[in-house]
Amino acid sequence: MDTKGARENISKEYIRKRRRRIGRFIADGFKTLTGVMVMLAASALFIFVHDLITQCDYFQAKAVTVIGAKQLTAGEILEQAQMKEGENILSVNLSLMRRRLLTHPWIAEAEVKRELPDKIVITIRENEPLALIDLGKRFLINEYGEIFKEWETSDPVDLPVICGLDFSDISIPGTSRGMSYDAVISILMMGRSNTGVIPNHFIRQIIVDPEVGVTMCAFDERKTIRMGYHDYPEKFERLQGILFFLGPMEHFEDFDFVDLMEPDRIVVGPVRLEHASGDKKEV
Repeated sequence: MDTKGARENISKEYIRKRRRRIGRFIADGFKTLTGVMVMLAASALFIFVHDLITQCDYFQAKAVTVIGAKQLTAGEILEQAQMKEGENILSVNLSLMRRRLLTHPWIAEAEVKRELPDKIVITIRENEPLALIDLGKRFLINEYGEIFKEWETSDPVDLPVICGLDFSDISIPGTSRGMSYDAVISILMMGRSNTGVIPNHFIRQIIVDPEVGVTMCAFDERKTIRMGYHDYPEKFERLQGILFFLGPMEHFEDFDFVDLMEPDRIVVGPVRLEHASGDKKEV
């Protein structure tokens, strides 16, 4: 009897443990199912709220402001950004819009932001054209000496034209410039200010000779200023004295060329007149 009773007790204990395991399994399954249902409900609610907000008329773009446009029009920038007035500002992908803007050659930097409830602000910085470079085709270079687009008839024309270089002379971002190209950019950077000795808008052409250096054609294409290589601040200072002696820049008719190649002298060639002897004056 004792053996039989022991067996019955073991059997009852086994059944109780099995029932507890089954109960825990069912409870865990119920918890998992409840969690999944809560997640699905939350997702559905999120989608509903998202659709409600992104389609709500309250957040429709009533104003799109463009800041920093000079060469481009506001319409061209909005077209590049693919931004339409009336579009819900919360549905706009700002990073995608910025990437679209940066694919335009004139746009160097771009920022797009929302201003609740109904405004998009686009801020850009355009490439500043420093000069044209003639490499068989003409290209625009920016203030860093980098080509940013091929020149078109709608682009600025009142820029210095650089001649005598080829593609191997041009700087690539992250690399140093060659001596000839660096000389050209140094001269152009000195002329960016209207208070410079010769502002860039007076420079018609810059001719580069690998052996001789840089020659500027200024005021009109017949007047040349031979700069050579190196020591440009000192050379411009000497040139300033000559130009002051010759008179106002707008009325230069007194010289054909100025040679500043040698550090200890300046050679001024008087204007070439028909049948004139073309004498040179050394200062």
